[in-house]
Amino acid sequence: MYMNKHLRTGLLVLVLFLSIGFAAVTTNLFMNSNATIAYNQNDFQVIFTRAVANEDETASISGDGKTISYITNDLTAINNQASLGYKITNNSAQYDVDVTVQLKAYDENDNEVDVNEYFTIEQTLDPETNIEARTSTDGIVTITLKKQPTTPHTYRFEVTYEIDTIERTSIAEGDVIYNGITVTLDANGGVPLEKGDKTVMYEFKYGKLPETTAVNLAFEGWYTDPVGGEKITADTIVTNPNDHTLYAHYADPVALYNTYGYNTLQKAINATPSNRSVDTVDLVKNTNEEVIVESGKNILLKLNNNTITTDGFEAGYAITNNGTLNITGGTINSSVNGIDTYGPLEINELNLTTTLEGVNIAEDASLVVKSGTLSSSKNTIDNYGLTTIEGGNINGVASSATICQNETGTINIEGGTINSDLNHDIYIKTGGTVNINGGNVVNKAEAQCLTYNMGTLNMNGGSLVSSSTGYVMHFST
Repeated sequence: MYMNKHLRTGLLVLVLFLSIGFAAVTTNLFMNSNATIAYNQNDFQVIFTRAVANEDETASISGDGKTISYITNDLTAINNQASLGYKITNNSAQYDVDVTVQLKAYDENDNEVDVNEYFTIEQTLDPETNIEARTSTDGIVTITLKKQPTTPHTYRFEVTYEIDTIERTSIAEGDVIYNGITVTLDANGGVPLEKGDKTVMYEFKYGKLPETTAVNLAFEGWYTDPVGGEKITADTIVTNPNDHTLYAHYADPVALYNTYGYNTLQKAINATPSNRSVDTVDLVKNTNEEVIVESGKNILLKLNNNTITTDGFEAGYAITNNGTLNITGGTINSSVNGIDTYGPLEINELNLTTTLEGVNIAEDASLVVKSGTLSSSKNTIDNYGLTTIEGGNINGVASSATICQNETGTINIEGGTINSDLNHDIYIKTGGTVNINGGNVVNKAEAQCLTYNMGTLNMNGGSLVSSSTGYVMHFST
């Protein structure tokens, strides 16, 4: 906040704000069942365009035009007054507005101050003053200090902005009337839509358009012709004044569910129902996306030797699993993290390579690795839940532990191989449990195969092998 160093005690910062209601708008006024008053909320704009204060005061308008910040040093004693002049402009092309200018006060500790208790506010504009489209109105607000605070405060006043739609029951002079245009949505060989048409307005946007799908094909968009034609989106302006038809176009899918195609893996997963037996989703081409499996879904995800990448993503996981997920036969090559699971996760013949963490298993979640190769530049497996390794290769290629067993949870190693090139193969934190009943734990670095710090280790099979000068096992308290 800017403050002049010469301002006296009792400095006030006042912020004007607008409370606005539409005065000439309707969202649902029909004539002869097929006409409506033009409605375009993007056209609606009301802003402050001028703020005038005395020489020793400052008044500034915010970038969005909705707020005036007014600083004055004239309110230091009872009955002192300060005045601010302003202009409000209605830039809307078609809509009149009702405007109320208000003030709200806070002290320097962000505690709200009762405006009515400390000040008398007088305004030249009445509440809900009507401003016609493309016109401006001037106003003056006068603030009188009527109660001295116990200790001097620096006050500020903060904006709230409300828009209320007022439905009209009659047509006013000068209203622009448009006939509603019926647009038929032809699935063009795909799955017919439950509602196969929508009403649009001439020279307005089409608005949100639904999607459909087709056997072994993915929805690409809506076009003006069955083959070729102009692509129509939600932001396309309606230029055909007559009823007309849009046609769905399709392309090769990224993923399939129940023989129907989708242009992202996420859409195919979203199409599966919840709370039932396993649904199979097939990835049929490489895809670059982050995917979420919602709670209640039970999915067998067949990658079919295709690859999921996350190029361009700066954070997150290639897959976040909140349901039940079985991944088979393909590659995840993630520039961020690999898989974050909050439910059961099974891995078969998966090659996972990540720049950050490999697989995170939350409390009450589980991971079963049956086959494949998991490699990560941080912890390849970070376990808080229940992890069982039956086969495959778990590789560590960075300074973090290959497997980190945290303060909660259990890891059962029944088979497979755990390798570390740079650090510990397994690190057990206090409270964690690791049971080694089979498999091989191999360390190629000058470090320990296994380090545990007041955790629990049970070894009934398998092997610990150090091919370097490091310890096979290290215990610390």
